[in-house]
Amino acid sequence: MASKQSMPLKAKSCYDHLGGILGGRIFGRLLELGWFEQDKEHPREYFITQFGMEELIKLGIDPFERSK
Repeated sequence: MASKQSMPLKAKSCYDHLGGILGGRIFGRLLELGWFEQDKEHPREYFITQFGMEELIKLGIDPFERSK
């Protein structure tokens, strides 16, 4: 049996976005990397930085494409 450390984290889809522990950790890392920043006037809102846009485009993700 795999130890708790070696088991992958679970993620869940919630209204077409990634949620759960894994989603939260991925977003936290993107904040650390400077891809997103917290809005100082509205702390529950975040915006993508220019650097984040460039990095997403390198990964083949269009930050302007609306979900279908």
